[in-house]
Amino acid sequence: MDRRLLTFALLCLVSLTADMTYEGARSVIGPYLEILGASAIIAGLLTIGDLLGYVARLWSGVLVSRARSSRALWLFTIGGYAINLFSVPPLALARGWQQVLGLVIAERVGKGLRTPTRDVVLAEVSEAIGRGKGFGIHEAADQVGAIAGPIIVAAIASFLGVRHAFLWLAIPAAVSMALVLSAYVTYPHVRSIEVKGPRISIGGLVRRGRFLRFVIATILLGLGFVPWTVLSYEGARLGIGIGVLATAYALAMGVDAAIAFPAGWLYDRFGPRVMLVAPLACIAAPVLILSGSTLGLYLCAISWGACMGIMESVFRAAVAELVEPSARAAAYGLAYFLFGVAWLACGLYSGLLVQVDPRLLPLAAVGFLVASSAIYSTLGWAREG
Repeated sequence: MDRRLLTFALLCLVSLTADMTYEGARSVIGPYLEILGASAIIAGLLTIGDLLGYVARLWSGVLVSRARSSRALWLFTIGGYAINLFSVPPLALARGWQQVLGLVIAERVGKGLRTPTRDVVLAEVSEAIGRGKGFGIHEAADQVGAIAGPIIVAAIASFLGVRHAFLWLAIPAAVSMALVLSAYVTYPHVRSIEVKGPRISIGGLVRRGRFLRFVIATILLGLGFVPWTVLSYEGARLGIGIGVLATAYALAMGVDAAIAFPAGWLYDRFGPRVMLVAPLACIAAPVLILSGSTLGLYLCAISWGACMGIMESVFRAAVAELVEPSARAAAYGLAYFLFGVAWLACGLYSGLLVQVDPRLLPLAAVGFLVASSAIYSTLGWAREG
């Protein structure tokens, strides 16, 4: 088998097993904090981990781009998965919410450190099959793990307790480590990161016209993409049961997995403009949840999952095309960071609107989403020079 295709397959399996680990843990962190006597405010503090994770994406992407070293790139990638191994299973040993908070933050930072560098490798090794299809397949593998992990954790927690479930997560975490080390041995030199030329700065990236437009559109998408936590909170407020809400989230993850490859295939045919479909898919979600019905919830989940699937596959392929190979790590770090900050802002304002008047939620989101689609529609195919 071609080394690039073997590395691509290994990285897909890495993400599948790593997602089983951290998504499995995240599915029961809330109840676990309640068992340990933490307040809802402490549960809310977990978002600090997400913010620090996005900062870590920016930092690792820029640093590796400046280093221009395959060794540094793989160090961040392997190190990020090692943090996953050494932060999730130890949750079983926590005796207070402080330990849980620290371990969850560490896991988020580890994910942030590895994501831009891993995507640089994926962008290179997926060239043979098409970047859109490659990132689509990778996202589908992600979501298989994201669905399987919580299901298995729920089963173990029901019979043996949540601490045993955390201990079980050491197995997929260790497998992901073995797989990422195998990927490094298979493909130790990443050509795109070692390309010689002018050093890349954040200022240099934002001066690239089409990349800048893409980033602005993605920020607007983040500002209008209402997080599932807010949508499910509104669903619960309207009387929908927690079991139904959990099932709807699993449906969203399934739609995400199912749509990722077709979205990537369309990207390979039509380019970055395919991203304009993502905000259009998002628009329906806050409208549908307000119906208060189970059908409305499931349709909301389908819409939300479709947006996530397009975002996770097409977004990563487009970043690789819109900048030269040597700038990919920094471009991924910057784009992820700005989207993450925008999405956190959306979570804050949408949560506030739900408290004030939920009917305002679609009106607030739609303006950002329409503007995002309008900018995406102006992006052509050719790579930025």
